[in-house]
Amino acid sequence: MGRVQNITGCFQPVSRRCGEDNAIAFSPDGGEIEIAVRSAGATQVVEVRDHGPGAPDYALPKVFERFYSLARPATGRKSTGLGLAFVREVARLHGGDASFENAPSGGAIARIVLPR
Repeated sequence: MGRVQNITGCFQPVSRRCGEDNAIAFSPDGGEIEIAVRSAGATQVVEVRDHGPGAPDYALPKVFERFYSLARPATGRKSTGLGLAFVREVARLHGGDASFENAPSGGAIARIVLPR
């Protein structure tokens, strides 16, 4: 349990950029956001899942590009488009990676995978 707390505390700024802030922005009012931290073989995985609309198919290959941003459903405003690009860069510098996908049942999953 201490190990999970250390990982969560260490990567809290990264996980916020990776998923929490985006999950909040793309979730409907009162929607649920799930955050999971687990071990998978020689890696640690942090996942943030929302239950919003997910990303359009055309956007999936672009979400980690610098300055790429989608309009938030509630406001129509875009962000700087730097958050997910930053997350992937930091993950790769630490020997890991970041990914983003639409969940089969709706919403999106942002994932950071790092070596143990």
